[in-house]
Formats: sequence, structure tokens, C-alpha cells
Amino acid sequence: MPASSSLHLAYIRYLLLLFLHLVHVSTSAADAGAVTQQYQGRIDIDPVPEPQHHAPTLQHPEATVPNIAIREAITTTIPGPKAAINMGNTPSASDAEQPKATTSRPRSSNNTQQPRPSIQDPQPHASPEPLFTTYASQPTNAGWTGADSTFSIPLPDGRILWLFSDTYLGPLSANGTRPTNARMINNCFMLQTSDNNLTTITGADRTAIMPPPAAGHWYWVGDGLVSVIDGSGEVVQMVFQEFERAGDGGLLQIKFVRNVVATFDLGGDSFSRPVRVDPLPSAAETMWGGAVMTAARSGDGYTYIYGARGDALNKTMRVARVSGTDLSRVGEWRFLRAGGEWTAEESEAIDVVTGVANEFSVTPWNDGQFVLVSQDSFVPFSNRILIWYGSNPFGPFERWEGHDEVYRMPEVGVWGSYGDADVVGYNAHVHPELQEGDRWTMSYNVNSMDGKIGEDGDNYRDPSIYRPRFVSFRIVPS
Repeated sequence: MPASSSLHLAYIRYLLLLFLHLVHVSTSAADAGAVTQQYQGRIDIDPVPEPQHHAPTLQHPEATVPNIAIREAITTTIPGPKAAINMGNTPSASDAEQPKATTSRPRSSNNTQQPRPSIQDPQPHASPEPLFTTYASQPTNAGWTGADSTFSIPLPDGRILWLFSDTYLGPLSANGTRPTNARMINNCFMLQTSDNNLTTITGADRTAIMPPPAAGHWYWVGDGLVSVIDGSGEVVQMVFQEFERAGDGGLLQIKFVRNVVATFDLGGDSFSRPVRVDPLPSAAETMWGGAVMTAARSGDGYTYIYGARGDALNKTMRVARVSGTDLSRVGEWRFLRAGGEWTAEESEAIDVVTGVANEFSVTPWNDGQFVLVSQDSFVPFSNRILIWYGSNPFGPFERWEGHDEVYRMPEVGVWGSYGDADVVGYNAHVHPELQEGDRWTMSYNVNSMDGKIGEDGDNYRDPSIYRPRFVSFRIVPS
């Protein structure tokens, strides 16, 4: 693609997002060479570091704007050979001692008799948004200056581990713009201490924490939790989704490969590299990890893993669960099927909700109820964030028509705060650890579909676009 065509790229990409598949090109994955090997269902991370690379330049215009804003257009078509992944996980003796997630009926499916959530007093720029903005703008900051996904894991010592997908690293230029050679990696963490100090965590030499498993592959992060494996000490686990460049590597030649779970030691600087990576169910074209609800929050002893499946419009949510907190116990994963029953067959999983984004959240509320918060995917590039409610962590979930809007993202579109038709918002989720009484906090991501790599490119001339926003709101029963 000649550089002269970049002026029209935003409009073309807008149309592609509506009607075509997978238009994101991963910058970090373009030259990745690290290789992983699989032994008995576990993926061993190769110790060879990734080759260094930077954000694309005008000499390589085919490598365009980051990130999983574009993933909203994904149709999760998995290449045939990749679909059948041999998990190789024989349940251990300790697994066998755990209660089995076999069949369970909903506690109640009559949501209309339950209190409905009423959203009141939304407040933009909630904490920790100002903290993130200040950190990114420091002239000496060589770490995080903008990213998306924005999952969070509260740690036992009071710290918060923030999980990001495509991430620009600093520093910014003296005039506040982003250098066109700014480094971009496909995943990183940020550690927030109880006294609000931030530290960016990357792999060696400022590479992605999850090294690409092969050339032309990369990982985007999903949700996670603090887990206990086989009764031993606590660890941190999170889902990652692997993608690959296929065919000729063009804009449309990108495919979802599989889901994996990465395990990290808890404490110190151990978050810079996983200690183990295990494959997760992936054959049913569901991208698991769009949300995770811990067993402590679900209240029934199960950790729930939520996934998204489908096209750009009207994505559907599916639900899996595992007893306890160890996501790597793949032999114990069960999937919600018709009739409110649970099955070991991923292919039997049903669509629970239509209209979700790739990332969302399911959160306990009102002593026995649960709410689902997601960007509206019924409408392309919608600026609306909606809420559903139910009496079980696995649904059914309903919308209270006319009262189901949590927030409208003000940055989006030509009438938004940037006055830019290329600016989009996506992937909203609630952060329960930031809850204060009935006031909750959620984040959403903002990005530009402008494909220009240069001083006049949206994400370079104005780094504030590509950062998460935080909104607090009251949620009360009605």
C-alpha cells in the first residue's frame, strides 16, 4: 500500500470494520521470532528474547494503527488445523478431589421479579484516570503512555495489577506529541501501589510480557485473577488470546488461533515473565477471557470465564466455569448448555447474551444478583455502554428497556469531544476493587481508526486519544 493512500485509509478501514474480518495488523508480531514448545498440554516459553522493534514507519504503511479496537470486527474463524488443539491435560489426583462442575440449575430465571439496576450520577475522569494521565505525560517516562484492554487484578497486598494489550511506550516528545518511532508492544502490565505509584512492567528489553509463540503471531490479554494451584501458594493467572498473520499478511489476513492461560508468581518483579502457559479450550471459535468472575465473587465456589463469539455486530457471550480458582485445570472446565446444564463439551456451549463487545464485565450486585456491563454491539461503533441484570452469574440476563444505558462515551465520532470521525470507543468493564458503596467505577478504551503513521496521525499528534477512560456511577435497585 503506497504511503499516498494513507489519507483515505481511515474511511476504507471504517467500511472494512463493518463488513469484513480481522483488519488489525500487529506491529509487534511482524518480526517476532521467539518459539514455544508444547509438552503434555503445557506451553514452555522459549528463553530467547524477542527481537527489538518499533512502531511502524511510513516505509511500512501496511503495518498500521494498533490494536484491538479493530478486534471488534473479528469473525472468529479458526483455520482447520488450528481448531483441534490437543489439550493433553489429564486431571491430577488433586483435580479429582475437587467438586465437579457437572449439572446446575439456575437459582431463578424470573428476573422481572427481581430489583432492576438504576444508574445514577455518572462522573467522568474518575480515579485512576488522572493518575494514568500524569504518569504518561512525564517527560522522563519510558514506560506506558497509552494502551487498551485495561483489565485489573486486585492483589492480596493492596496493589492493583493492570493488564493492557497493544501499548505505546514512552517517552513522549517535549511538545507532548508521540514520536513516530515510539515503541509499541502487544501486551504489558502496570502495577499500582496503595499510595498510587505506577510502574510499567514489560518483558526483557521492553518487549511484550507474553513473547510471541512464532513468527507472525502475537498475544492480546484477557481478564485474570489471583489463583491457588493444587493447594499451594497464590499465583496470578490471566487469559491471553493468540492471533496470527495468515495468507499474504495483508490487512484482512489475520485469524484467531487459540486461548491460553499464563501463570505468574505473585510478588516482586516476577510479573515480567510467566512461569507457565497452558492451552485453553479454543475449538468452538470462542475467545475466552473477555471477563472473569472469581469464585469469591460468584458465591458458589466456581470461577466463571466469559467469552465472545461472532461478527462485528451482535457478538454473543458464552459462559464457562471451573471449580475453585485454577484456570489451568482444563479438564475441569464446564460450559453452559441449553437447559441451564453444564457440559464438558465446548461445542455444546450456548449463546447467553447477544450484543456484547469482545471485553465486558459480570459483577455481583444487590446481594444475590449480577450485572453485565458492555459496550453496545448492536450498532457499529456505538458510543453507548449498556447494562443487563440477572439472578445468576451465568444468566439469563435481561435489559431494562429505556433504563439500560450506563453511559455514552463522549469522545466518539465527528460529534464527539475530539470532533474526529475516526475516534472510537470500545470494551467497557467494571473494576469491582474500586467500588465504594453503591458507587462503581468502569473503564473503556478510546482509539483512532486513522491509519496515518506520522506527525499528523491521530495517535501521534495527540497521545491523549489512545488511553483508557474511567467513569464512576451509582447503581441502585429500582
